[in-house]
Amino acid sequence: MPFENFMNKDDLLKRLKEFAKNNEKKPHLFYASFQAQVLADFLASSDLPTRPHDNALDYLAPVIAKRIEDDARLPQHEQQLGPFTDYRLSSITALLSSGAEEITRHKTILSFTKLLVQATGFSNLEEHLKSYWDAQYNVLWQLADRFNSAVWQKGLYNLINKHSLRVGRFRKTNLKTSNFCGRISVIFERGRGKKSQAIWFSGEEGNPRKFGLGPGPEVPLNRAIEMVGEVISGWPESPEKQTKIMKPAIK
Repeated sequence: MPFENFMNKDDLLKRLKEFAKNNEKKPHLFYASFQAQVLADFLASSDLPTRPHDNALDYLAPVIAKRIEDDARLPQHEQQLGPFTDYRLSSITALLSSGAEEITRHKTILSFTKLLVQATGFSNLEEHLKSYWDAQYNVLWQLADRFNSAVWQKGLYNLINKHSLRVGRFRKTNLKTSNFCGRISVIFERGRGKKSQAIWFSGEEGNPRKFGLGPGPEVPLNRAIEMVGEVISGWPESPEKQTKIMKPAIK
């Protein structure tokens, strides 16, 4: 999606370098100044379009995302954008496998957006970049909302209130539930052992409308869509059939 404000590659590099120089002696902005120079050096050699009439801001999100993925395969001292990630981060766009890496992803995106907004003066640039970097997670949130209305509030929440540990089979997907200190986990799983793939949704005891994403998913987005879709399409309407398909895991 084209960005409404314009800045070509030369102008963007100039803004970043000016921000770095103007703030290098300010204690509260020293590290941001260092990051600005790192980003300017990277973008100077990147494949951002160089023609004066091309808006470099339209290409920032994919260029940075590709570099993060390339950096993940390199030793830390060879990473071009390492100062933004703190430690090796596999992607800022793909669904990640752990909650810890997901926290790092959020911090990395914040580092980029905060710096670029400060350097360019475009406050709306943050939302533009995040709409690209968070696209897969936004789809996953939509899946959670669909599951919430089609399954969670159509019988599953009531079943878990009666017995929190349950398991059911929906074609290739296993659905498991548990309750730990009022936090309800809903786990979609395929396979076993090292080959297993899973995504987690999360609910709250006593609040049937509270529902969303759980810890970091371990599946590519297309597989997540398949798994959630199988459960939604296979969820029966009658409470009797719901109880039959989602059996207590421990009696």
